[in-house]
Amino acid sequence: MGSHKILTILDILYQNNITSSLIPSGCTSLVQPLDISINKAFKEMLCDLTDQKIFELESIEAFER
Repeated sequence: MGSHKILTILDILYQNNITSSLIPSGCTSLVQPLDISINKAFKEMLCDLTDQKIFELESIEAFER
């Protein structure tokens, strides 16, 4: 993300004892394996459950009309 390279942002991170790491595209699976193995599946499941709940609520609302 380009904004993470701006000196102002880097200074703010430094002042708050945060070390930034720029990860080249295509390398996420190598340096952040949980994003690939666990978080992705969790996010997909959460999205499916959210869609299902929205559909249920829309159905109930239409029924009540």
